[in-house]
Order: sequence, then structure tokens, then C-alpha cells
Amino acid sequence: DYLVQCAQFGNGRGACDTVWTGYFYDGLWHLAAILHAYLTVENHSVADLATESSRQALYDLSLRQDYLGVTGRVRQFNDVDPVTDPPSYGDRDGVNLLRQITGSTGNEFSDLAYRASDGIQWLADIRWSPTDGTKIVPCRTGSCDMSMAFVPSDRISQCQAGSVFSVQLECIECESGKYANAGAEACAPCGVGTFANESGVASCHACDKGSFSNVLGADACELCGRGFYADNTSSTSCTRCPLSTYGPEKGLELCSACPAGRSTVFAGAIDVEACQCAGELWEGRCVQCQGNTRYEAGQCLDCQEGLECDGKQSAQLLPGYYSDPSLPFDVYKCLPPEFCPGGDPGECRGGLIGVPCTHCPTGQAWGADECRDCTSLSVAGWFVAAVLAMIGIPACYYFLNTKQTAKATTLLATSCVLAMTISMLQNVGIIGYISFSWPRQLQWLFDLLSIFTLDLQAVGFDCVSHSPVTGYVLIAAALPSAIIWLVLSSLLSRALPSKFAFESAKLISTMGQFMQVSFTIYSKVALSPMMCYSHPNGKLGMLEHNGIFCFSSTEHTPMFVTGLLVLAMMTSFYAMTIWATIKAPLKAAGGNGWFLSATRFLLFRFRADCWWFGTFMLPRGLLLSLAIVLAGDSPYIQMLLIVSTMLLYMIVQLISWPWKLPALNAFDAIISASLILMMAILGAFAPAIAEHTLEQLTSAVIGIVVMLNGIVLIMLGITASALIRLNAMGGSQESCLLALGRVPDPTELTEKLFVLCNKIEELGTAGLSHVLANLSVYDLRMTQQIVTAVGSEIGEQSLVLTARSQLMSTVSVPSTKEPTPPKQMNRGNIKSLSDEASKAVSKGAPRLLAPRAVLPDILPLSAVWTGGFVMFNAAALYMSPGMVNVIRCMEPVATVCVGAGLGQRFSWQVLATLVPICGGVAMASLTSGGLSTTGICLAMISNVAFCCRSFCLQRLRRNPQNKLDDLAVFFNVSWTATLVLPLLQIPLEGSQVLPTLQGLAPDQLWIFAADMLASSTFFFLYQFVQLLVMTQLSPLAFSVLTPVVKALMIVVLTAYYGDEMSLLKALGCVLSVGGGYLFTLAKSSSERSTAVRKKTS
Repeated sequence: DYLVQCAQFGNGRGACDTVWTGYFYDGLWHLAAILHAYLTVENHSVADLATESSRQALYDLSLRQDYLGVTGRVRQFNDVDPVTDPPSYGDRDGVNLLRQITGSTGNEFSDLAYRASDGIQWLADIRWSPTDGTKIVPCRTGSCDMSMAFVPSDRISQCQAGSVFSVQLECIECESGKYANAGAEACAPCGVGTFANESGVASCHACDKGSFSNVLGADACELCGRGFYADNTSSTSCTRCPLSTYGPEKGLELCSACPAGRSTVFAGAIDVEACQCAGELWEGRCVQCQGNTRYEAGQCLDCQEGLECDGKQSAQLLPGYYSDPSLPFDVYKCLPPEFCPGGDPGECRGGLIGVPCTHCPTGQAWGADECRDCTSLSVAGWFVAAVLAMIGIPACYYFLNTKQTAKATTLLATSCVLAMTISMLQNVGIIGYISFSWPRQLQWLFDLLSIFTLDLQAVGFDCVSHSPVTGYVLIAAALPSAIIWLVLSSLLSRALPSKFAFESAKLISTMGQFMQVSFTIYSKVALSPMMCYSHPNGKLGMLEHNGIFCFSSTEHTPMFVTGLLVLAMMTSFYAMTIWATIKAPLKAAGGNGWFLSATRFLLFRFRADCWWFGTFMLPRGLLLSLAIVLAGDSPYIQMLLIVSTMLLYMIVQLISWPWKLPALNAFDAIISASLILMMAILGAFAPAIAEHTLEQLTSAVIGIVVMLNGIVLIMLGITASALIRLNAMGGSQESCLLALGRVPDPTELTEKLFVLCNKIEELGTAGLSHVLANLSVYDLRMTQQIVTAVGSEIGEQSLVLTARSQLMSTVSVPSTKEPTPPKQMNRGNIKSLSDEASKAVSKGAPRLLAPRAVLPDILPLSAVWTGGFVMFNAAALYMSPGMVNVIRCMEPVATVCVGAGLGQRFSWQVLATLVPICGGVAMASLTSGGLSTTGICLAMISNVAFCCRSFCLQRLRRNPQNKLDDLAVFFNVSWTATLVLPLLQIPLEGSQVLPTLQGLAPDQLWIFAADMLASSTFFFLYQFVQLLVMTQLSPLAFSVLTPVVKALMIVVLTAYYGDEMSLLKALGCVLSVGGGYLFTLAKSSSERSTAVRKKTS
């Protein structure tokens, strides 16, 4: 019966069908193969099947299944060999019968639907209860209508948290590993990191520290294994114990740390035995060095310069440093750095040997980038060079002793340009000795130019002398040998015809020329043994020969002695040039031709009035080399010293313009400016500056700023003293300080010009033309300028040879009538004009002053007092308002002191002036909290400035061409400036006064700038109007109105800025200012009356 029913099931295609049975078997095998691969081959647990990741993994495994089953080849793809024909993609035809319990016992099941490959064929409705056919899901039509389906939601909502509704058992509790919220339709598995160890829970519990859960629906958390830990709750996995820790047991929150100085070499250690000494063992103690340190003899030492350490016994050398393998920590610094590649000790580039990579092996010389074997041509080339030198040295005698004239010849220009070029290349070569890390392109350039500094390693000089001592001695002896050979050539020349015999004076000049051209380079040669730099190990190495250590190597002693001898030779030569420079004017005046011929090398290239420049220029190379010596370990200081030397010589050259040809001067200036610009650019390659060097540079900058301020003060004092004379700027009566020397006396020049005119008449046109033809370019131009200046001054246009502005000097008086002939302008005419001007003053000129008459007096005084005003304002930023007023009140004291200094006796007028002054000072000091020592010092400084101004005014008043109104104008101009002082004390918050500008915020600075601009504009308009008005008032009205106006100004400023300045301050200022004016006016009126009486009588 079973077989019959089985055969009839599914219309003959049921479970008992042979085809169906084969498909069923292949399906079971397919599932078994997938599970076997997941659980056994890939070593997963059964619990992993409940995770999200297992779904994709099982699907991927199913795609890889490919085998021959009962029904044929079973797989889910058909794109690899062997392919099936027809193609098979894992599709298997079959029908699944779905049945539901709806009947009574014995007839429980009813057919519900057929499930085939083409979908589900519904046969009946889905019933919720076997006994109630009304609560159904309508599916009889072949598809289910869920909108008409019955869902017992009220039954579901009745279940409490931890339970769900079941059709048969109603609300049942969720099993272990699951949970349900109130009203949930089904129990949900606990998430990873949580568990439920009992049934009927509303939420899962988090795994404790030291445990984890990585599956869904876990009923317990697993403890972390040994060597693992979990320091958080709800962990889904455990973490391996990191290095230097271990986990001796399960369920650890944290791993145990290894003993001090020990560490593990792997993560996840399970016992203390895995902790090994991470550093070095020293007497049973583990020493572990950290950071940029190294281990040595049980201690950690700092990694010195040139090494890269990682805490171990060994260290790696940085590029540019060297150490011997036997002493790996005895580090040397290589110059140039490219010779030492770094890395392991003993490594050198290009086959170099020595410490540190200093020279090539015997029989080799340094080529472009490596040591190369010496050839016969290498030695022969130097032999040929020596022979050519022996021939060329005597030839230079004839070449350098051509006829000398005041005019510069083509030969002179060529030789000077050649000498300048060689000097420039030598200077650049010396710059290459600065201890900078040059780029490869610049290093190649400096190596090439080192030939001009007699550093002959780059041209194979090692093939001639492998010993650096011998090579240095040979180079040092080259110049004395050339001098000796020149002397021997002089002796040999006596056997030649007389016209080829050497003359003693020319021989000395030629020797001097050799010494002069070689002075720069041999200064460097002499100082080479002293050019030392510090190695990281403390030793001092020579810049040119790094392997020779200064004052410690045996090779250094003979080199040092040789350098001293060369230096003595160069110093002796320079001393002789100084003597010759001093004696040259006297010898030339005495007509000593032999002396002039012997010193031709020193004098012939320069103008006659700059004969000293050759001697001045000579020690430049010595100073450049000395900069390398003085700052061997401070490359930046070396650069500053070199720039300072070049700048000094350029300034002197630009001021004196010494070369005979203007083009040579321009060429020399361009070379100097280019070298300085090059040095400024090369500063970008400077290494890091040491802290103490930065402090020294900071002090130097501060010193320069102080020096600049001192220069400004000195210049202001010189200008103020020059104002006393009231001469035309640059005129014949100019101060020697402003003229930077004595101004020639016009009377003396007049006499000399008359003598010159007589000589010119004696020479005639042809003779004078011959004389002028022998003059230099500068002398011709100077003559042209003199003729133009005198011709322009006397009004003779035919004598004006160059463009010149037609400005008259102070002694020339223009006339509104016909111009007076120059020969009629004698001293009598000028004296009569001065008398007429004096009479006009005594009789009284118009009160309104013309701008042309006022500006020459006002502008210089305003310029001086503008500078003083700015400095006083800077000091006022650090003073209280009361102290500023105290200094203001002290001004009349200066007037009294100046009056006494000029010989005016003290009288009741002086006492009458001191009373209001003292009163003003007392009132101001009482309202400002008293006087401090700083305030008194500042007041004294201010009084010095006031004394200078008052002294100028006293001298101005004595000039008969200045009226009393001019004096009042000057007084008012200088005093009006002091009213700006309160503006510098701006209260930004309430009545608090800000002492300095350093603490101002950006928005406050804008306010300050706007106030200063508005105030400056206001005071400019005030001063302009006051000048126009005051010149039309009488002295009495002027003296009364000025204090009143200033008092009103102080009150207005006080009210505007809220300075809390009382009326006592204003009254004190009025009394002091008014007293000073009245005192000055009283003395002025008295002196003027006396002068008028004398004039009348």
C-alpha cells in the first residue's frame, strides 16, 4: 500500500519515483558537501552558521560545487571545462507537496499547494485553526490575497516581553539565546557580544570583560584564551596581548606587563618566560635605550652628530660623515660631504682612502668623481707649466713696464680688467670655503674656481706630490721662487743689449706687481693651516686637508710654520706699500722719477688724487680669508664677515671712484654689488644656526639699531649747529661737518685763478691745448665743470659747456633791472647792497613776509624739529600725561640758560621768568603724582634740545635781515608741535591711559591711526593759519594771543580725550609759556631799540 500511495503521490512524480529519488539524493549530497567544506575544511564552528557572514560564505561554496551525481553533473555554472551538453546550471525539476493539518484524527492532512520550479500552485485556503474555517488566508484561486487574510494581532499583543504567540500553545517563552520585546511576533536571537542563558528574557546580557561572543543566539559567552584579553564589555572577539605583555590565564581584562627592561618578540605571549631582554644585559640588569641613543657599557649615550642611533650598540653614519671601523663612534665630518656616503664605518666614495676620505691611493689623483690612475701626461703637463712659467716671468717685465701717462691706455684697461677678473674669481673661490652644504651644481663651480685659490687637487696635483705637506710647501714656495727667478733674470739680462737690460726701478715694480696680484691668493695660502673646523669627536681638521688635524697632527706643524713665513712675507710687503703710499706725494713733488717708476705697480692704475686706493684694496683678500679662520665652526658668521668686507670696499670705491677709466670703476662696482647679491642668495644654503650664535646675532642687530639712532642724533646736532650760520646749503660758508671737510677759501681760489689766467696767457692756445690733451678723463671733466660753474655764475653763456641749472649763489644778488656786467660786481657793490638791506630793516619793512624770504629759514628748522618731535613722541609713550606737561613747562628754562651762555647777565627779568616756570612745574607735578627719576632725566634731555633751538633763535635774531616777527614765527612753529603730545596718550577704556602701543589690538590701532591722521590735519591747518595771522600782528599782540590760544587748545584736548587734566595744569602751562614769551620779547625789544638808536646816531 505504501508503494502504491508513494507512486501515486505527486501524480506519479513523487518520492517513490526513481528520477525524483536521484534528484533528492543529489540535493542532499550538495548540501552535505557545502557544510563539509564550511565546517571541516575551513574550520568553522556550528555556531558560525547563525552569523551574517556565513550566508555569503555558504553561497560562495555552493558556486564552487562541481561533481558527478546520480542524475548527472551537478553544479550551478557551466562556463568552465568540462561543460555539459545540454548546458546544466544546477536546475532540477521536481514538485514539493505542501500539506496542512485541517481535519480530525485519521484525516489530519489536506493538500495545500504544489511547489515546482515554475512557482507555487495553491490548492486551498490557509486555515488558522483546524476547528474554525472562517479565519483563513484566501489562496484557493491559485494566489493568496493577503488583504483578506486573518491575522490574530490581539493574541500577539497579549504576550509579555520574553514570550511570543503560538497557534497551538498561545504565548510561549523564548528559549535560551533568544529574546523578545512585548508584542513581538517572533523571538530574535541575541546579537554578537551578548547572550541569554535562560528562557523568557526581554533582552540579552552583555558579555563581561575577559569574555566574548561572536555568534547569534548565544546562551553563554566564551572566556578569552591565554594570551588574549578583552578590556570592554560586549566584546565580539579577544585581542592578542601586545608586545612586552603576556596573558597567563583565561578571561583576562588586561595582560600582565613584562618585567622592567624586558619585552616579548611576538604578540599573544602566554607566560613570563616569553619576556626577553629587549636591550642589552649588563651585570644581570637589562638596559634598554630609547630614541636617538645608543648602548655602551651598561649605559645609554646620546647619539652624537653624524650618527643615526636606534638604541642598539651599533649606529649608522649619516651622509657626509666618516668613522673608522675600529672606532665606529669616533666620527669625523667630511668636506665636501659628497666624499663620505655614510652608512657603515669606513665607507668612502670614488676609491678615496684616509681619515676621513681625504686622498687617493699612491699613483692616483682625483678625477671628476673618482680616483684615477696618474699618467705620464699628468706629470709632463706640470713640467711644461713650470717651463712656461720660467719663460713668462721675465716676459712680464717688458709687458708691465710700458710708458706711463696720465691718460689710460688700452693696455692699461685690458690689464686692469684682467686683474679684476682674476681677483673676482679668487674671491668666489674663497667663498667656496664657507662650510655650507652646497648643491651639486654650485659645488662643481666652487671646485673649478678652487684652481684660482691654488687648491690644485682637482687638476691632478697629487700626481706630482702625493704628500699634502710637500704639496703645500711647493705651492707656498712658488711665489718666492718667481721673485727669485725674476731677480736672476735681471742679472742674466745684463748680457743682453742695453735696451733689453732690466732697470732696477722697473724690476722692483714688476716684483711688486707679482706680489700685488698674488696677495689675495697667498693670503689664503698663508692662512690655510689656520682654517680649521671642528669634527664631531672634538678634533680640529683643516678645511683643505681634512685628515690633517690642527695643532695635533705631525703634518700640521711644518705647514703651520710655512704659513707663518708666507704671512710674514705678505705682511712685510704690505708694510712697504704703506710706506710707499705715504712717501709718494713727497717723492712726486720732489721729482723723484726712480721712486715713481719703482712704485708704478701701486699707483699707475688709479687717479692722481686716489693714489692710495691700491694700498687700501690690497688686504681685502687677507680679510676674506681671515673670516674663514675666525669663524671656522660658524658658517653664517663667515658669510657676514665676508659680506661686511666686500661692502666696506665697495662703499670706499663708490665714494672715491679711484680707477683712471670710468668704465673700470663701473666694472668694479658691478663686480662688488654682484658678489654681495650672490652672498645674500647663498645665505639660503646656510645650515641651522646654533642657539648662542642666534643670541650674538640678536645683540648685533640691537647694536646696529642703537648705532643708527646715535647717528641720527649726531646728524640732527650737526644740522642744528649749521642752522646758526644761516648760509646757503652747500655754499662757500658751509659747515665743515656738513661739507665733510674744509671748504676752500674763495679769496685764496681767486688769487690762484688769477695766477692760472696769467699762465694760460703765457702758454697760448696751442700750449694750453697740449696740456689739456695730457689730462685724464676725470681731470678734463672737472675742468669742464669748473668753467661751466664760473661761467654760469657770472652770466657768460659762452662758458657754459654742460647742462647746469641757473641758480645764483648767496653772494650773487639778482636785479630786476638790466643785469650788471660781471666785471662790475666788485666787493664795493655787494657791500652797498648789504647796507641798503640793513637800512630797509631799520626803517621797517612790510610786516607780511614773502614765502621766498621765510622758507629758507623755516624749512631747515622745521626739518630738525620734526626729527626731535618724533623721538620725543616715542619717549612720551612711556610717560604719564603729567610728566609730559612737566617737560613742556621746562622749555623757558632753556631760553634762560642759553641767554646766560651767550653772555647775557641775570637780572630781574630772569627771576621774573623763573617764578612762573617753577609755579607751572609745581602745579603739574602735584596733579601728576610727583616727579620720578626717569621723568627728571627725560626733562634734562628735552632741555638740551630746547637749548639747541633757543641758541639757534638767538643767532637768528642777531641777523639784521631777520625781523622780530620772524623770531615770533619760529618760536610758534616749534612750540605748536608739542601740542600733539597728548594725542599719543589715547584712553581706550574709560579714563585709563595706555602706556605703549605694543598692546593695542588691530581695531584699536586703526582708531589710533585715524585719530593721529585727523589731529595732524587739524594742527597743520592751525599752524598754517597762525603763520599767516601772526606775521601781521605786533609783537605785544603776538605774545598775548599765543598763550591764550594754547591754553584753549589744551582745554579742548583735555575735554576730548578725557585725560582728567585739571585747570591747574592748564594754568601752569599758560604761565610758563607766557612767561617765556614775555621774557624773550622784552629782551628782543630792548636790543632792537638799542640797535635803532645806534643806527640813528
